[in-house]
Amino acid sequence: APKGVTIEFSPSDFKQYGESKLENTVTIKHLTPEGKVIFGTETHTWTFKDGKWSAITVSPNDPVDMHAAAFVEGKHNQAIILCQMCWSLFGQGRTDEIIKHCNLENAVFDLMSGEEGIDKVPYGGKYINGVEGKGFEIPFKKMQESWVFDKDFVFKPTEFTAMANVVTMTAEIDCMTVGGKKIKGTETHTAVCERDANGILKTKSWTITNGK
Repeated sequence: APKGVTIEFSPSDFKQYGESKLENTVTIKHLTPEGKVIFGTETHTWTFKDGKWSAITVSPNDPVDMHAAAFVEGKHNQAIILCQMCWSLFGQGRTDEIIKHCNLENAVFDLMSGEEGIDKVPYGGKYINGVEGKGFEIPFKKMQESWVFDKDFVFKPTEFTAMANVVTMTAEIDCMTVGGKKIKGTETHTAVCERDANGILKTKSWTITNGK
């Protein structure tokens, strides 16, 4: 049977309350063979009796429990959750994991190709996952080389809408280039998502167009 993909299951922020209680946060990023996406954080509360573990309580940290968001049918669009997870990984500089886990083979990453002056943008153009010389690692590396990632750096999604497995996002960007030029405005990102042969939901294409 196909297996899911665990991108992250990491405990953190351990807090001890006397001899009988321990709390910690767990961050989960997981793709299931049913095309579900589990993404968020939760609190695990451990209780001990006579020095031995006696119970564990799991409670969601997010407004919507991530497990319910994944498995309660029709409530939450899984493609949106996948895109939110990709943004989270990007924000942590974990682009290798986006490439490895979140895109179909031969998926297309289109950064404003065909737009005026795009040939002068280091990361502009059309890229194909897994194709040598055209892979997604190229634009990600060029973004890292072109932008100043300081405390004022902003590149984040502000809106997600979906029609079935097509997600449209608005993203805000406000940063400096290493050459001292300002980039500020909004972009439109459109992701088409599809399940792979093992049922895992991934992106088939991610297209960025200049909003304004």
